[in-house]
Amino acid sequence: QHAGQVALLHDLLAGTSAWTQVFRINVFTPYLVGYGLALPLSFIVPVGVALKLILSLSYIAFVFALVALRRHFHGDPRLDWLFVLSFFGPAYHWGFFTFLAAAPIAVVFILVADRHAQQPCLKRGVVALLTGLALLLSHGLMFVFGLAVAGTLYLLRCRERGWAGRWLLDAWPFALSGLVCLGYLFFSTRLQQQYGGIAEAGQILWRWEWKRLPKLFINSLGGKTTLPVLLASVVLVALPWLLGLRIDGRRPAAWAMFGICLLIALAV
Repeated sequence: QHAGQVALLHDLLAGTSAWTQVFRINVFTPYLVGYGLALPLSFIVPVGVALKLILSLSYIAFVFALVALRRHFHGDPRLDWLFVLSFFGPAYHWGFFTFLAAAPIAVVFILVADRHAQQPCLKRGVVALLTGLALLLSHGLMFVFGLAVAGTLYLLRCRERGWAGRWLLDAWPFALSGLVCLGYLFFSTRLQQQYGGIAEAGQILWRWEWKRLPKLFINSLGGKTTLPVLLASVVLVALPWLLGLRIDGRRPAAWAMFGICLLIALAV
């Protein structure tokens, strides 16, 4: 489906599509970075190759961004090897191309936002704001996740600093990017209605059950409940403890990202 989107965009822009009377290009949809990178490549190489190149670059960028985030939080460098696997979870298994293209941008946004939270200034705030807007254009839900993590980290950093008097003023990068997101959502929804309405949502199945916890780790390895995957999941969970590492309760900012991921996995 993602390849079909890029191929259709390619043909519409090249003037070779037989469907010009049926389709319109909607730039107000928050998946522009994945398609925007694959589209120019599709004029050089086949669409399938273009998507593979973007996914490969996203994977490399994702690993390096996580290494940078680990260094930022002064984590053990032995954990870097876990980042090699984490790209190939449910999003990769189901082929969520735009989500995967946005993944490294989300990590970078959390990194630059936390740098601003630790030492607020205009330059760091602008970098955080621009990275947040790039993330919004990459993937709407990924932006919501990144903003939730960045906002939580900001509050925790303010608590560490004793709620300095300017804490509310220094939150402007998060407030502005959040307002842009709301405006973007409002405009995009109205535009979709002009295209013929938004499809009615089906019944929501929450499926709250005990299996969610083991599936959280099984899914990180592709989602197949085979014996090798189950054993590998146990090893991955136990590995930090076997290395002598522990969660430091005195530094809640260091595990805020994990806590929010866990909350989403168990509750949503």
